[in-house]
Amino acid sequence: MENYSKQEDRETETKNHETIISSSQTFLPSIPSTEELENISKTSDLIHRLKESNLGLTDDDFDVLKYHKIIGRTFLLLTEEKLESRGVKLGPTLNIICSINKIRKKNSRSRSSSNSPTRPTRMNIDDDLDDIDILQKKFKELVEDKFRSISGLKSKVNFSLLAKDVYRVCGEDTISVKTLREFYFYNTKLSKHTYPIVRKWVDHKMRVNIRSYRTWFS
Repeated sequence: MENYSKQEDRETETKNHETIISSSQTFLPSIPSTEELENISKTSDLIHRLKESNLGLTDDDFDVLKYHKIIGRTFLLLTEEKLESRGVKLGPTLNIICSINKIRKKNSRSRSSSNSPTRPTRMNIDDDLDDIDILQKKFKELVEDKFRSISGLKSKVNFSLLAKDVYRVCGEDTISVKTLREFYFYNTKLSKHTYPIVRKWVDHKMRVNIRSYRTWFS
């Protein structure tokens, strides 16, 4: 019974120790961003933030920052030449510059990942176009993108050219220019015959656009 109690105590201590380690890792401050550093206007605050970041800076390095009254903005402007010209020894100089490079590298990665284009998600076009409101919205967007011309202050849709493209895509010449125009401007109801034609044309154009987008960013 006593052995069991000791074993249980050891397991509890181990779990507590793991919890402490896990908590310290979870709440460990990350490398600061350049924007964050630029807003630090006191040397003491800068040193405190750099100590939190575990960049490998030593007390000697912090003494250099304190002596020269370096704040966040000026810290980022430090170079090896500037430090050496002020009589700073090689060790602290390299250590400080190495830390600045780590900060800049981390921030450049963050910017590049946030600015990278997002690939379009796979969309279920067929289901979307079953909704007549969505169909008309997509129809108008495609028509304006491909068949609208601007002359002076006026814009005009070439419905004759649109009708020819519908025929080219769908192989149907039984949908009139008038039907396409009225669906574009007034959202008039399509017949059982014209609805599948418009739907097929919109579906085709949307898929072409998605393929072009993927090809562009692949």
